[in-house]
Amino acid sequence: MVKKDFKFYTDYHQFFIEDFSNEDKGSSASTDFWNEKSFKEKLALTNGIIGVGVESYGNEIKGEIEILEKPNNNIDYDKYDHIVEGGINIQSGEIQILNCPDSHLELSLKV
Repeated sequence: MVKKDFKFYTDYHQFFIEDFSNEDKGSSASTDFWNEKSFKEKLALTNGIIGVGVESYGNEIKGEIEILEKPNNNIDYDKYDHIVEGGINIQSGEIQILNCPDSHLELSLKV
């Protein structure tokens, strides 16, 4: 398991988790990336990109990312206000976290 904390500024209530080899850094080729469902769930998915919705606009956000080797079946759901699940296929072996809107690299992890 790899676990890393992050802290950075982002705008537009979002940031991105992406495959390093993704050519559209910080954006989506799909016109419905942020649709009604993804806005509600605060999670947008397309090939090689996860859009994460946050409450903050232009303020510092804090979080942690865990890369697990197997599913976690012991989650205490009472600890969280909002939970959604999604997946991403990492072809390059490197996952990146980018802010919005300028797609500044905030964190990079080998997976």
